[in-house]
Amino acid sequence: MEIKVYIKEPGKPLESREIENTLEELQRIVGGLIEVVTVANDMVIICNEEGLINDLPYNFTFLGTMFFGPVIFAGTDGEEFCDLPDAAYEFVKTIRGTYMREILFRGKPVERFKDFLVLRKEFCENGFVYGLLVVSNNKYYICVSGICSSRSIINNGVTTMVEIIPETVGQYTGLTDKNGKKIFEGDIVKEEYEVFVSARKKERRAKIGYVEYESNCLCCGYYAYFWNDKEKWRGNFCIHPHCEVIGNIHDNPELLEVHNVTEN
Repeated sequence: MEIKVYIKEPGKPLESREIENTLEELQRIVGGLIEVVTVANDMVIICNEEGLINDLPYNFTFLGTMFFGPVIFAGTDGEEFCDLPDAAYEFVKTIRGTYMREILFRGKPVERFKDFLVLRKEFCENGFVYGLLVVSNNKYYICVSGICSSRSIINNGVTTMVEIIPETVGQYTGLTDKNGKKIFEGDIVKEEYEVFVSARKKERRAKIGYVEYESNCLCCGYYAYFWNDKEKWRGNFCIHPHCEVIGNIHDNPELLEVHNVTEN
């Protein structure tokens, strides 16, 4: 029986492939004995158990573990491998080294450029201008378009740049939420989950935090941070495809005042 998986070879992008769900085929792809690393209750990484000692090329790092040689991202159903869920592909893309993310920034225009939000709507959404970031003479700009002359002996070009408020700059994380919305630094995201409060009772809860870059995050480079006002500590959680963007810190800071939502 064939299953749909994603394969990541060193130095190459993710590849969707249908493979035979047999030990022999898995061993052929990874180039030797297999090792199964559980990532979630419905997803595993299948790799070469002896990739490092066999001097296979480095592939990527996930949660502090380095993977060498080709790896397979597969779904699980009990003790059997199965198709990798489509939603899990978005999570796989968050692992550093598995893909090249789109470079995109956003920011809110300064007062004298606010008419741009109305005149050029194709570059704007919810009060933000989107494009590439340019910093010049201590001022911040979003470059939304550029035209260059290929026949000139010097670099002649015309760009459209909008001055923005530095505190509102946010970079695209490369991740999307459960609705397919791009997640930026400064966004406020909500993660829902269930916990057992007794042997027979579960509560549905939600964590709400703001997105910020964190170099120590070995998964995707970004955490969602929240502040527990009652117990006076700062917490965080990893961003994944099940999160939902519900606002941002510039327009909706009041959302961060709700730290925990409980539904019976």
